[in-house]
Amino acid sequence: MVSGAQGDDEQVSEASVMREWLIENDIAPERIYIEDKSFNTYENIENSLELIKKEGLPEDTAIASDGFHQTRCQLYADRFGGSSGALEAYTNPVLVPGYWMRDLFGVAKIYVMGK
Repeated sequence: MVSGAQGDDEQVSEASVMREWLIENDIAPERIYIEDKSFNTYENIENSLELIKKEGLPEDTAIASDGFHQTRCQLYADRFGGSSGALEAYTNPVLVPGYWMRDLFGVAKIYVMGK
């Protein structure tokens, strides 16, 4: 499953970019499910889990995302009843401090606002 919508400043959806990368790396196109309506992590997890259930796919999943982002992904997966592991993606070390700070506020938002 690839997940992510097309932003106003983007030519294609995030999901379509990930789908093309998977195909270029020998994943058969018919094995790839596309969720391209999500604009944030909350929606990515919620919409992906809904599609998994609708398609009758195994609900034990692994979320592939940057290591800094795994905690927030897991919190949302837990909230929506998903069972997931983590596949940590590479993050350029120069970008890590800013991403960690952004996700720290994202996790705080979950606890304060519930979303």
